Amino acid sequence: MLIPLGAATLAGSRLIRRQVAAGPVAAGAALGLGAFLVHNLADFSGLLPSTLWTAMAVAGVLMGTETTESADAPSPAGRWWRWQLATAVPALMLFLAGMLNARAEQSMQRAQHLLSTGEALQALQASRYASSLAPWQAAPFLMQSEILLRQPELAPGVAGLQSWQQAAKAVRRSPRWPSAHATRGLAALRLGQPGLAAADLQRAAELYPLAESYPGQLEALARKLAMLPEGRP
Repeated sequence: MLIPLGAATLAGSRLIRRQVAAGPVAAGAALGLGAFLVHNLADFSGLLPSTLWTAMAVAGVLMGTETTESADAPSPAGRWWRWQLATAVPALMLFLAGMLNARAEQSMQRAQHLLSTGEALQALQASRYASSLAPWQAAPFLMQSEILLRQPELAPGVAGLQSWQQAAKAVRRSPRWPSAHATRGLAALRLGQPGLAAADLQRAAELYPLAESYPGQLEALARKLAMLPEGRP
């Protein structure tokens, strides 16, 4: 990270001295840099040196394009440091977010390993740690929900409710993830809410029509509802 940022600083300091009139180049540079920053809200490509080089070069071009030069305008040095600060803050945030994502991924891998060896409680704790590191990710919450569904003794009396809550967090963070909807539906069924379960399983089947498990779960739920006494929802 430091090598491309330092090189971009040197290159940008040279570009800023070139007072190029603003025009299509400035508009294209602003659009490209804005698209890069928006894209990093979903995918941390700013952590890749190759894309970061390009973004910093575009930022340098943008900083070098100015329309007018007035007497009371800030000096090039002042403008440069202002742009440098505006660029450094998002870069630092992306860097920290990338580190947290990496730590959360390591914790999730550890949770998967613990789960495969039968250590469900430790796996639940590892997934909770992952969700505390990267609360914007859906996978840690979904894993907690699945563990509580399989091992309700880990939270006696409240396993079903906690499972539904964690699955709901996963759905909020990834609304088009079929597994999140299906798991929330199974948790709702555990809570005795077949209507909510049917809605989530139907949504999972719509999102992933090729999956055979979701229609099968819906059919099993329909058979179970048909066996209920008359008047039950």
